Amino acid sequence: MSFERITIESEVRLSALTMGEGPLILCAHGFPGLSLCYEAQLKTFASAGYRVVAPDMRGYGRSERPRQVEAYEARRISDDILAILDHFGEETAVLIGHDFGARAIFGFALHHPSRARALISLGVPYGAQFHGAQAKEESASGKGRRRLPSEVFRSIAEKHFFHMHYFQERGRAERDLAKAPGDFLARLYFALSARGKLLDMRQFPSDGTSYLDVLAPAPSPFAIDGLDEEALGRIVVEYTSVDDSDLFFIGGLNAYRVMDLDAVNDAEYAMAPLPQPALFLGGARDPVRSILNERSIASMRDRLPGLVAIEWIEGAGHFVHIERAEAVNRAILAFLNQLR
Repeated sequence: MSFERITIESEVRLSALTMGEGPLILCAHGFPGLSLCYEAQLKTFASAGYRVVAPDMRGYGRSERPRQVEAYEARRISDDILAILDHFGEETAVLIGHDFGARAIFGFALHHPSRARALISLGVPYGAQFHGAQAKEESASGKGRRRLPSEVFRSIAEKHFFHMHYFQERGRAERDLAKAPGDFLARLYFALSARGKLLDMRQFPSDGTSYLDVLAPAPSPFAIDGLDEEALGRIVVEYTSVDDSDLFFIGGLNAYRVMDLDAVNDAEYAMAPLPQPALFLGGARDPVRSILNERSIASMRDRLPGLVAIEWIEGAGHFVHIERAEAVNRAILAFLNQLR
């Protein structure tokens, strides 16, 4: 069995890797991921009797890369996932999402509940909140206005550099990261790994600081568990395969910038319970875990009544499905067996 690269027409043109035959599993990546980051899952789940599809999400890799922030609203991402299910003639699919991919699958389950068979989140909980930041403004009545995500990011950035605030300014990150896209990806993958030190960004002020300034150099040759120099090189090629350098990372950048729009236009997200069977897997050494409010992780069961487990996998950082692919695949297969 080998991967097949296919094209799917949604509102935008989507490229995807697919493998196997059987019930559909869809794997949605985040930033700085790609369809390539799910190769271990494609192989394992296809061998277990599933058809697995991993798209380059809109804005990434070989898929179309809209420039406008509005093109990345949650409902439009949900439409892309719906188009993939329809392409395969499937009424439902098991959905796996990492990073922004977790946001995508939870949003899809909210918008199209009958089409989501089960939900597996890698690293990002449903209803994430940030450590040390208030989600609501104080008021005398105790019913403060819910703050927009960009306002939360700004409050954190008043203390130290915070990448989610840095990405809000259109054009700045595009210019900074296009100067050394391969170096940026190497530094970011390493910083987010179990061996990395992403949180060192807290030592830097926001003013005059770029993301490259706060990310330590990656080892040469590059290596984290599950991803070597050759594999990273393939990822760099996919990101930089367009002529306009402003679009190298547009999918990830606009995923941060669209959060205010989603907070207004998709206000039920993270508030409405999702009834589907669900599983959460994270890396025990994921630096993002320290950024998130632990209560928002522990209280996930209130929002996901079908949640069967919250499992932190030892030795893994943010890319838990890459750094500990065997452990992740084993846990997911055990979960899938419960669905049968």
